[in-house]
Amino acid sequence: MKNDSVMLRKVLIAYKYKRRRGWSSERRRAMQGELLRKVVADAYGSVPFYRRWLDEAGVSIDMIETLDDLQKIPVVTKRDFALVDIKDRIKEGVDLEKCHSSQTSGSTGTPAKTYFSKDEYRDRRGRMHLGFADLGCKPYERVISLGKLINKPRREKFSFPSSIIKPAILKNFRNKLYSLRSSVVYGDQPTRTYQRALKHEKSGRSTYSPRMIVAAGDMMTASARKYIEGVYGCPFKFFYGTKEFGMIGTECPESESYHVTSDNIIIEVIKDGVRVADGEEGVMTLTDLTERVMPMIRYELGDIVTYSEDGCSCGHKGPVILSLKGRADDLIILPDGSAISAYFAVESIYDISTIIQFRIIQKSLEAFEIEYEGEIPEERKARIRAEYADKFSADNVTFRKVDHMSPDPSGKLRKFISHVKSTHDITPS
Repeated sequence: MKNDSVMLRKVLIAYKYKRRRGWSSERRRAMQGELLRKVVADAYGSVPFYRRWLDEAGVSIDMIETLDDLQKIPVVTKRDFALVDIKDRIKEGVDLEKCHSSQTSGSTGTPAKTYFSKDEYRDRRGRMHLGFADLGCKPYERVISLGKLINKPRREKFSFPSSIIKPAILKNFRNKLYSLRSSVVYGDQPTRTYQRALKHEKSGRSTYSPRMIVAAGDMMTASARKYIEGVYGCPFKFFYGTKEFGMIGTECPESESYHVTSDNIIIEVIKDGVRVADGEEGVMTLTDLTERVMPMIRYELGDIVTYSEDGCSCGHKGPVILSLKGRADDLIILPDGSAISAYFAVESIYDISTIIQFRIIQKSLEAFEIEYEGEIPEERKARIRAEYADKFSADNVTFRKVDHMSPDPSGKLRKFISHVKSTHDITPS
């Protein structure tokens, strides 16, 4: 009975968001504008950080009437949050012992913790339920989730995720996967999923094949994805989400875009401090319209994206993240001290079909090392050297082949690392 009630709550939340997908853009924006006014007023009245943030910017709550007024509020960065006590970001009077929490991996610095109420947690689970359904997960389908949520494996017949396996149990992962006989495996990071696939193949034993594997996290090459699908004999699907906001979008089956899961999040793309037009590239900034315990208003997520409100080429109607191009804080420092996004280095390698995984290291202003697993043809190496010389004034580009690449402590495999620091102000190009 408890499982039935949990499932029903998530289904109802998912249905609420799915039903609103049929709304017109004008109706959706009006609803979001009304929620935005409430979120800003609540944050100003009960969250010390946002009270100071708005006062210092000269923004009063009666200045926020429509979605367009959101631009009057300065963007908040991770650094801004890091400089204040976490209690200043929490709604006054909230008992954190009664809240749920989620912590980022810390792949770009210090891990950050996010708190949300029981109702906010249920809303997140409902949106995740909807996202998994978008990826093709069926009602009542059994799912194994790999994570750190509880102390022991749990098998439930309902919803997503249901069975949780802690990392300590992953030594027997193959046997556990077989014994649970789940249709869907929800992996924690694509890189770790790839590492498990390697171990399974090297063991020489047959592996139980689920109907599909789902993961979110670091970017992955087409070769690594194909390898995982070959080992497990099923599709490997992605969604885009963060610890701060939960599920954001699911990958389109026909393109490289991500369909935005729900309208509880306002997505803006910012460049040089200004919101850009649909289809233009910039840094993603998000506002959550549902969470009040720890509000996130114009929070700079840091991913470089292009975004559109006009739907997807596949026919999907509604907001779409057209492309994800890595992080804005992954920057290549040029000899003149300026910087551009590392995406311009990464894009030269992603389409090499014989590469499984790779990492680019900027060792000095004019020297790069590319570690890789797989094969890079000599003619392609020559082309990469020429591109790096042209784009980054690099005169020393070396390649180092490795047997296999281990993920970072965060569980991700960062595609770019710089050992160079700039003395100038940096704005991603």
